[in-house]
Amino acid sequence: MRKNKLFKAYLLTGAITLGVIGAAHSPAFADTNSTTAPADGFQGLEVNMQSIMGDAKTQIKELIEE
Repeated sequence: MRKNKLFKAYLLTGAITLGVIGAAHSPAFADTNSTTAPADGFQGLEVNMQSIMGDAKTQIKELIEE
């Protein structure tokens, strides 16, 4: 019985390792292969980030108040 659990642990460890290595070397989530900055100089990204952070802060405040 113990050998079976140990085998499953090794199997899962190998599967997770292959998944991480595959994800790290996959360009599937990349927008472009360009190294130049966008025309707006990342202003749109900064505004989007600020709105996401604002939403997160309000949600955290609501959770704390409950």
